[in-house]
Amino acid sequence: MSMKVKFFTIPVNDLEKQTRELNSFLTGNKIVEFEKQLVESNKNYVWCISIIYIEEFVPGGTISNSVDYKKELSESEWENFEKLRQFRRDIAKDESLPAYSVFLDKELAEISKLEEISIEKMKKIKGIGIKKVEKYGERIIQMLSGSASTEKVSAKQKKA
Repeated sequence: MSMKVKFFTIPVNDLEKQTRELNSFLTGNKIVEFEKQLVESNKNYVWCISIIYIEEFVPGGTISNSVDYKKELSESEWENFEKLRQFRRDIAKDESLPAYSVFLDKELAEISKLEEISIEKMKKIKGIGIKKVEKYGERIIQMLSGSASTEKVSAKQKKA
């Protein structure tokens, strides 16, 4: 596998089509590095996005927006998923980023399913590259460590 580079230019006033294309691309590839910059071009603002990635094949190559994570996740996983979504919203707001560039819902769902949260386990989740783990991993571990250990104890108590 070799690393490749892809560039996106997304007008701020017309995000819908390019956002779907970007989401589809992000879903189908292992992202190694992601850089973005808001640029003024002819009195309009555009997001210029540079992505270094490793190509991975996803059948159909499209993203499905119809996933109901509340049905797919256990109650405790859903609670973690909601915490992660709020974390993503806060990061996106603080860094003036679109939320999907921080983490996709699919990635947050996979993190919320981890029984034990660690940097190494997060790196193995499709779509989460080294840069995301370096940037957000420790904060996610701190935020969810109490939830994960509580869930593990609860699961053991239910089995007993």
